[in-house]
Amino acid sequence: PLRITQRHTFGNGRCDLDANTKLCAYDNGDCLDYNRDYCDDLTGDCCPLDIYHSQTFGNGICDLQANTEICRYDDGDCSAYNLEYCDGFGT
Repeated sequence: PLRITQRHTFGNGRCDLDANTKLCAYDNGDCLDYNRDYCDDLTGDCCPLDIYHSQTFGNGICDLQANTEICRYDDGDCSAYNLEYCDGFGT
């Protein structure tokens, strides 16, 4: 849609949920890595964008809010936590 593609956030290097559609070319390519790495093709479930875009996501410290399979266990930050407290779940 024209209103989305004319925004300053369209194609700015950051995935925007409302532009993450085939018609919008997945935010002009901004959402391609996100869709590939943090979305389940079968269910359509994705790691919430507010978690994915947060400064704590994938920063080397386990964020329990992102410690889910779809968020790749905080992009790997929770591996040690999961080994110690969850019998290796999510490692």
